[in-house]
Amino acid sequence: MEPQFQTSFIPKKPIIPGMAEPVATGRSTNYFSVFAWIVLIATVLAAGGLFAYQKILTGQINKANAEIVSARDSFQPDTIKELVDVTGQIMSVQGLLNSHVAVSRLLETLQSLILKNAQFNNFQFSITAGVPSISMDVEAKSYNALAEQYNIFSQNTVIQDPSFLNYTLLDNGDVSTKFTGTIDPSLISYKDSIESSASAAATTTNQ
Repeated sequence: MEPQFQTSFIPKKPIIPGMAEPVATGRSTNYFSVFAWIVLIATVLAAGGLFAYQKILTGQINKANAEIVSARDSFQPDTIKELVDVTGQIMSVQGLLNSHVAVSRLLETLQSLILKNAQFNNFQFSITAGVPSISMDVEAKSYNALAEQYNIFSQNTVIQDPSFLNYTLLDNGDVSTKFTGTIDPSLISYKDSIESSASAAATTTNQ
């Protein structure tokens, strides 16, 4: 039998001892890059939201301005100014009317209250702290005449706090004194005088 020889020289095992096959490894993840993308996207979204919010606010402001202009035009500023001026004039006239004094009514009242046997001279009228007052020099025929005159003033509601001061007996027997008293403000009010006259005229017309 002829001897058999192996004709293949390709080794079935690696020539270099200890050499192993390469091991596949996975790709490493870059976390910083992912975080940067997240921040970028969030920034873009926030900028877009702010831009949209600004547009909304601008639209609301423009709408409010238009409503204000429309409301102002509807009030007619020129007419309002005229009404304010007229109101000021009316208030000024009313103030003058309320503060105006009609002394004539006071004199008429005194004339109806003074007795024939008493003579009043040196009439003085004044207003202090809103309270009107009068003072006069008086000559009466007797003390009894002064007492009677005092009673008449006391029973009248127009003349308040009547008082006779500094009695002096004159050579002819008459008595000299000083009269003072306060007056009801409604008596000397020009406004009340006009209203009373108008009321009286209306009553006469109705009759």
